[in-house]
Amino acid sequence: MRLAPTSALALNDRGSAYLLLGEYDRALDDFDEVVRLQPHKAWAFGNRGIARFYSGRTEAGIADLVTAADLSPSDALILVWLHFVRTRMGQDDVNDLAARAAEIDRTKWPGAVIDLYLGIVSPEVVRAAILSGENRSVQRRRICEINFYLAAFYLQRGAPEARTNLNNAVSNCSPGSIELAAAKAELHGFEAKRRN
Repeated sequence: MRLAPTSALALNDRGSAYLLLGEYDRALDDFDEVVRLQPHKAWAFGNRGIARFYSGRTEAGIADLVTAADLSPSDALILVWLHFVRTRMGQDDVNDLAARAAEIDRTKWPGAVIDLYLGIVSPEVVRAAILSGENRSVQRRRICEINFYLAAFYLQRGAPEARTNLNNAVSNCSPGSIELAAAKAELHGFEAKRRN
């Protein structure tokens, strides 16, 4: 940051680090600046939307994710996050997810996750996507994502498998991944409920 204090990528990375630490206000300060610097980039709105969601600014988070999906309609991961946040808020967005996903090639990752959320495939089909990674790095990233997005599926249903998948995501996600930050936040929510 000292070398490039106005670099959108550096601000995004620092915001992601704050998100991982659960310092949502600091993450949002950085992501707000990233959106100001990159107002036409879907990833800028997507990251800020996730940070807003975990900071309790859920409607603003959903609005950012909708903007990200509008800016990059072929980005399947943005659709997965939009669905996740909406369902965590008790909203039914299956029709919107289906409409937005109609133009996405769901034979490519994370198409299987979208199909899972639409009720087209089972969790086992999503797990099998691990095998289609091109190399170990891709497979490792995919294991992280599969565990988190399966946890999201189980969270929506109130199923106990959610916690197992969240723990697996924490164990397998790389330090900079948004899925790691989200898995930690979700597990923190489990612990807070258990204490109360």
